[in-house]
Amino acid sequence: MFNNFGFVFTGGGAKGAWQLGVWKAFEEKGYRAKAVSGTSVGALNACLYAQGNYQKALNAWNEINQWKILHPDLFNIIMKGMVLPMAKQSFLMMLRSSTLPVASLILSFLGSDSKEKGVCLQDGLRKLIEEYLDLNNRKNWLPTFICAHDIKNFRPKYFRICPQDDWSSEEIVNILLASSAMPKIFSSVTIRGEEYNDGGGGVLTFLFDCDSCEYDNAPKAPLQKLSLDLILLLELDYKNHNEYIKRISQGTCVAQIVPSKYLGNFIDGTVNFDKVFVSELVELGYNDGVKWLKENMVHFELMEMAEKSSNTFKFDF
Repeated sequence: MFNNFGFVFTGGGAKGAWQLGVWKAFEEKGYRAKAVSGTSVGALNACLYAQGNYQKALNAWNEINQWKILHPDLFNIIMKGMVLPMAKQSFLMMLRSSTLPVASLILSFLGSDSKEKGVCLQDGLRKLIEEYLDLNNRKNWLPTFICAHDIKNFRPKYFRICPQDDWSSEEIVNILLASSAMPKIFSSVTIRGEEYNDGGGGVLTFLFDCDSCEYDNAPKAPLQKLSLDLILLLELDYKNHNEYIKRISQGTCVAQIVPSKYLGNFIDGTVNFDKVFVSELVELGYNDGVKWLKENMVHFELMEMAEKSSNTFKFDF
């Protein structure tokens, strides 16, 4: 299974540095994914992984800082924004009388629409993407999928950027920007006439701790259509620390690798691009990756042996 697997890079801002450590652990063992997908910062990590240069990816992360990704206005928004208990109470009142999908209702409550202008620019992220991703030379990239939120149709949109030759480099940059465009903070992004924003529903998680089928922070769906034996979700949310391995289709299993400790909240985790913090997360991810491989390699080998020895063997996960 480790010779035919895919990585799903979830979103989580600066906490995404942890995923680089897991990448390093797998690379040292000689294991490389056959396909990748990602949302938000996970989309950036997926593309960095797809082009196959770990050191270049690490260099990119060392270039990231708060002022490149977020303008100071963000902190003014947080300080002057809605008081959370009042916001929740008002939202619940709207929820009782509305027929809109939950996520759409929240965005309506916040005053967001398809043309919403954010308080922060994405020029820093754009420059980072253009500098560290060789978008004009994707022939050797892995199959790569990026998730963004389709505002008009209230659903996740999975962009296959490789292999697909009809996306221009500028369009791919915009797809990556859209995937991480949290409403009210960043403006939505127009791609071929349609409006998209944050694929992981960051505004839902931050304000309301709410999940929605309109978003997909762990976009395994496009990888399920490929002939993979294993799909590995690189989760960044410690509360999802429930180790599991389950079959999602004939011949395919999905498992997750989760940080061994809490990576912080929105302020001290998601937007904390301090170099020391990033370095600590990379090291933690490496240790967690090494540990996960050590604990699960034998398990997967036994699964494969059992499958080969009996076509009637049943798995109960």
